[in-house]
Amino acid sequence: MSSLDGVMELSEHYITDSKTGEILRPKKTSRILSGNALKGCPYCRMPVGEIERYNRIIKRALLDEATRRFVMHANAQCAELVVEIGKGETELERGTSVFTSHEPDEVRDFDTALKTYQLEVHKLLKRIRKFTKFVEKTEQPFGKVNQLFVSAVAKRQDIATDAFELDESVIQTGFQLRAQSFRLRVNWALLWNLDTIACTRSIGSCIRGELRTKISKSARGLMDDCASLITASQTAKLPQHEVEARIYHAQFSMLSLSNTRELGNSTEQHEEVNTAAEIELRKRENESLETCEVLCENYPGSLGYLRNDIEKAKKLVNGGTTYTFVTTDEKREVYRAMASQFSGTGHWYYCRNGHPVRKPPHRYPITLWRSTLNSASANDVVKSTQFTVGECGMPMQEARCPQCEAPVGGLDHDPAPGVHRAEGWDAQFGRD
Repeated sequence: MSSLDGVMELSEHYITDSKTGEILRPKKTSRILSGNALKGCPYCRMPVGEIERYNRIIKRALLDEATRRFVMHANAQCAELVVEIGKGETELERGTSVFTSHEPDEVRDFDTALKTYQLEVHKLLKRIRKFTKFVEKTEQPFGKVNQLFVSAVAKRQDIATDAFELDESVIQTGFQLRAQSFRLRVNWALLWNLDTIACTRSIGSCIRGELRTKISKSARGLMDDCASLITASQTAKLPQHEVEARIYHAQFSMLSLSNTRELGNSTEQHEEVNTAAEIELRKRENESLETCEVLCENYPGSLGYLRNDIEKAKKLVNGGTTYTFVTTDEKREVYRAMASQFSGTGHWYYCRNGHPVRKPPHRYPITLWRSTLNSASANDVVKSTQFTVGECGMPMQEARCPQCEAPVGGLDHDPAPGVHRAEGWDAQFGRD
């Protein structure tokens, strides 16, 4: 039994009596199970899944496998959404010409044209909502098991409902935050282009007022969503989404401000108060964008591509009236890296913040994330997550997590502090 305990790495998952080998209690650890967890007895090759002593280890390994499949599927959907969102932005910007270059004959015709104009973007938002639901905590493998446990406990009287607490570190929150960022991005493109249409002088004042009311109200609601995303990103240690949320918050606040002003909500009596409030708002948003710049300096490898977006937001905050949705080559490169981040074979690691990172087989070069320190110089490239894995599957170079830039990999076959192999995932998916 002691030999089989060693194969199953029992001591990594349970505290046992050193004399009798009796299991005392489980260990709380974030380490992913070894690939041996799914192997059979070393003597007879029979599966050990039916042995109660190893039941917990086997089930955890199966959950690791399911989580890996979830991560790969979610990342593939993200890649598809990025492409569709880019196309949607282009179509929205191009579609404004229908309203800006022609004067509608009747209000009814304009309403019909406006609904048609928004049709595709509403389909895109619907797909983003579907993706958001797919990556919710309760839809992930560990989340589903937790729901089953809670449901079973609720039916029994002899177990406290708080007897089991789900380890939140096993939940992949990054995709949830990315979905929220997608939603903000699409809504920004929609509201900005609706604002462009509202500025067309050929449109009747009644229609213009309705548009501006809709834009102002929607922008204020989306500002609350931005604030929630900032907090969630800080908790999950995902600075990319924090910066994106701060950028969108600044942009939505300026859009709400300009449309509220155009609606004539500022009377002469309160003009001075509103002017002071506007100055304070612009100051607050500029400070938030300065925080974004500091984060970009701290995480140049993963946030460098957002510098251009920060500059565009600063121009709006400081009184600018133009905005372009052109995607830079640098941003396209980052999106391609994100799309390939969890695809294919290779060894899997978790950084110290719990973000999964895939390292392809050692014979292939890797650049999971690429960005420039200076957006004006595309030749100055930081390959921040490039590292080498030896035949033993352990790292030989240290790099950075593409999501938070925490250490990934290691030196001389030793992982960096806080890094651990996702060996359970390797066993099922990472071998050539």
